[in-house]
Amino acid sequence: MKILLDSKLLKSFLGGVLLAMTITTSAIAQSYDFSASNVQISDPIGITVGSSITLGTALDEVSFDIVNSGSNTIPTGTVIPVTFEVGSNSVNLQGSLGAALAPNASTTFRVNCSAAGINFNFPTSTGSFNICVTTTYASDPRLSNNKSCSGYSMASARTIDLRVKPGSIAVTDPTGITPANGIPLGTALNQISFEIENVGNFGLGSGSSVTIVTEVDGVSRTGSFPLSSNLLAGQSTPVSANTTAAALNLDFPTSNGKFDICITVSVSLDPNKANDQLCQEYTMGTASSTPTVTNMSPVSGPVGTNITISGTNFATSGNTVEFSTGVFGNIISSTPTSVTVTVPATAVTGPVELITAGTALNCGTYTVTTTGGGSHTITSISPAAGPIGTEVTITGTGFNTTTTANTVTFSGGINATVKTATAKSLVVDVPTGALSGTIAVTIAGGTKNSPTSFTVVSSGTLFISDFNPKRGAIGQEITIDGDLFNATATNNIVTFSGGANASIVSGTTKKLVVKVPPGTIDGTFTVNNGSGTATSPQSFFVENGPVITKLNPESGKAGSAVKIEGFNFSTVDSENKVLFGSLDAGLPIVNTAATELEVTVPPGLSAGEHTVRLSVTGFTTISAPKKYRVLSATSGIFESSADNGLKVYTNNEGLNLSIKTKKPMLNSKVVIYDIRGLIVFEQGFDAEGQTEFVHTMNPELHSGIYILSLEDENNGIKTQKFVVAQ
Repeated sequence: MKILLDSKLLKSFLGGVLLAMTITTSAIAQSYDFSASNVQISDPIGITVGSSITLGTALDEVSFDIVNSGSNTIPTGTVIPVTFEVGSNSVNLQGSLGAALAPNASTTFRVNCSAAGINFNFPTSTGSFNICVTTTYASDPRLSNNKSCSGYSMASARTIDLRVKPGSIAVTDPTGITPANGIPLGTALNQISFEIENVGNFGLGSGSSVTIVTEVDGVSRTGSFPLSSNLLAGQSTPVSANTTAAALNLDFPTSNGKFDICITVSVSLDPNKANDQLCQEYTMGTASSTPTVTNMSPVSGPVGTNITISGTNFATSGNTVEFSTGVFGNIISSTPTSVTVTVPATAVTGPVELITAGTALNCGTYTVTTTGGGSHTITSISPAAGPIGTEVTITGTGFNTTTTANTVTFSGGINATVKTATAKSLVVDVPTGALSGTIAVTIAGGTKNSPTSFTVVSSGTLFISDFNPKRGAIGQEITIDGDLFNATATNNIVTFSGGANASIVSGTTKKLVVKVPPGTIDGTFTVNNGSGTATSPQSFFVENGPVITKLNPESGKAGSAVKIEGFNFSTVDSENKVLFGSLDAGLPIVNTAATELEVTVPPGLSAGEHTVRLSVTGFTTISAPKKYRVLSATSGIFESSADNGLKVYTNNEGLNLSIKTKKPMLNSKVVIYDIRGLIVFEQGFDAEGQTEFVHTMNPELHSGIYILSLEDENNGIKTQKFVVAQ
């Protein structure tokens, strides 16, 4: 039964029975201790506390409990005034008890929020908000328990919105045809390329079929395009349409004049049809003043190669040649029929575009090769984004351990100073003037480019620089690095691909720790700090098989107990097999959540580091992120120093070398030899012009005697012995 509350509608239940109540306005005299609790959205159903609500959802009903927190029974008819809040909106309501309320008992009220009731609704913008109830009984002796709130967040509606990416329609066969060029009559149209872009906020799954209508000068053909991978929000996928007689059978017009090439993309889940079609205008008939490209030579070679682009009606000045987005070559000469340009250091294999006389011309594809060295590789860069001055670690193989022998070039042609160098990593700072793009490393004339791009962001901009691990299980913690996250950790909304929001474990303005939420699929994720949104530079991949996150502890004696922590272990003990090196650790004990395995380090396992492997029935064998170190005694490094200006010591940062030299250092390098004279560690570092310097390293050393050698062009070679003890 509905009752009137300040001319609005309220419903009350007590003991599951609907009670009729009469509103009174008599003065409150008796002292009672009321408290509010359990504020929940009861209509629409299914919205739990802390969840995300789609913008536009209607709020119909909220329930809450009024509790007698005192020691006296509150009689029937007692008036209970409350302040009811939804976000920034509030209203004062009141109702009376339909039955006596005993100590510690509660009664549930339901507020009709629809237009027929108090006409309250959810917020109309994205972000977090609270629904609160505060009891305002005048003779309540305790106020600290009067208010109860539940938090929620508003999120944009999940929509798929496909369009043809603006500027992506191009005639790719024959080459050299652009909207600015006239097309000679009789030219055959063989291929049209374009990109399908998802400008919605929800991904379209792999295997989905997109209907494509290709139209040339009013003649159209309809086909379908199956997605080979997920088309996530904000991403695009390239499409090539075969227009030959054997396929779509479309051709250029047979008379001079302007015409349109139009592409229409559609899918049943896309509610927005207004942006489905994009057209690009072309012209039949070549004007004598229109620039054209007839040839590019050579079409492959290393960076630094001079190539000649031939054609007609080129400008003799003001030309630019772009090898990849934002990477321009140095023009050597320009004539009306040729442009000669040098392949820039950061060029990658891809299309070459000449812009001359205001016309952009496709010159074909140039393949970048390596000569004179080039045996090095780049496997990753970290972080993947940041402002000027960010320290970047380039990981790979075959780097020169002399810092100055490695040339690191950012997009835009700007070289960075190499701070430290080992055969497997280079450390640099992003130089002033660097642009977003791949990073090139040149050694002995050979150049390799990073497999992923580094994104240069403006100072003062919210961004995600990196996250780890790159793949993980549902419920696993991942650490997100960046800047300008909300200082209140829970005010950050982290949304994974698939639309699920992560729970925030901890956070600062530069680091967030979150748990991967159920419903996550492979793809990028976003962080919203309340005033802006940043997207991860790479995709996160969901791991459905076993994952090891930690060994606890990470070192100990043979025969000691170790817990292997992670996710997706088998709940059957015998289906989990653990090896330390090549030795079986025996039958592990698994917890009920299948997130911990307790094992014993095999007795007799030798001192040193051993890889821990786990085989779970039905899945591929995996390894722990760190090796387990078997100790026979307390591990440490004996400090060692001499009168030659070198001192070796350890602290929390790692192995340190304190250096004092007579002459300013130049091209310095540390080499560590074992007792057999074999090199076990080598690293160059940047200390140019200094005579005192402390260099910190993190070599993986076993127990034994080592010789550290400092090699410097101005000071020669100095050595120092030190001991690693078990």
